[in-house]
Amino acid sequence: MLVDLRQVYAALETVLSCHASLPFIAPIYFPKELVRLAALDDDLEFYGVNKSHVVPTGAALAYAAHLQKLDPLLLISHAYVRYLGDLSGGQQLAARVRKALHLSEADGKGTRFYVFDQVDDLAQFKALFRQRLDSLTLTDDQAAGVVAEALRAFQLSASLFDAIDDINGGAPGTLKIKTAVASSSSSSSNEAPLTSLALSPSPSATPKQRLQSKAPSSALAGSRWPIIVAVLMALLAALSAFIVSL
Repeated sequence: MLVDLRQVYAALETVLSCHASLPFIAPIYFPKELVRLAALDDDLEFYGVNKSHVVPTGAALAYAAHLQKLDPLLLISHAYVRYLGDLSGGQQLAARVRKALHLSEADGKGTRFYVFDQVDDLAQFKALFRQRLDSLTLTDDQAAGVVAEALRAFQLSASLFDAIDDINGGAPGTLKIKTAVASSSSSSSNEAPLTSLALSPSPSATPKQRLQSKAPSSALAGSRWPIIVAVLMALLAALSAFIVSL
């Protein structure tokens, strides 16, 4: 998983850097506070993984390729879903990993990916990020596109877990993330499955109202895979807040 995450963040942070001067990227570009590549390398070294000897999954390669060819405007979605997820539920995930592997929180070894040394107050920083997002001037069509891409970012993130599941051979107790989330999302007659969400216009609703109603839900709390659930909760929290902010 760390190798896959490195592939994704290498692509994300490269394209964000390339487009950092654009008016819709500059306000939410925080390389000092948010870049994760070095932290991922620290974690890989801690676990004795030589990244040059491990091939990322097809899902990670596809995610990275998607980022590299994406309209720069839509990078907003991925920056928000990934980084705000790491800053939110990712902190709970780090605590679970430390507990399971008996790691120290003091030095952060093994969970450096979730340690943001340059952020003094996570809650304040997340509020700042959302304020910067709110300050962007987007048309209704652009906002709809950004929210649609946020859903795509969630799907791509979920695909990483499906890939790990496939590697494990789908052993009993493993979890098909996209299937589970889609099933949960469609449990209500008012919601469409995540994999088939349609951003169809409604004459009586604003883009914000229309898109808020499409936010996916999850019923994975009883899963035997708490770490995976924690990651999904982090992404869901970020995605829901993102839709509300627009």
